[in-house]
Amino acid sequence: MRILHVAKFYPPAFGGMETVVASMAEGAAALGHEVIVLVHADDGDTAPRTPVPGVTVLRAPYRFAVGTMALSRA
Repeated sequence: MRILHVAKFYPPAFGGMETVVASMAEGAAALGHEVIVLVHADDGDTAPRTPVPGVTVLRAPYRFAVGTMALSRA
């Protein structure tokens, strides 16, 4: 199965939701699923990453933030 997670950020960004999304993605990949995680690029780096086999992290740039909510067109 192919699974898409959409989240605000992904580790190494620190936070509770980041940890939960990483745990879910890595757990599903360990069961043999193909997982893609779409997050904001907090440091401007948009290169795809594969932190563990079966998990691909795609980072989309964002234009601005309102409080702690980053907003992006992608």
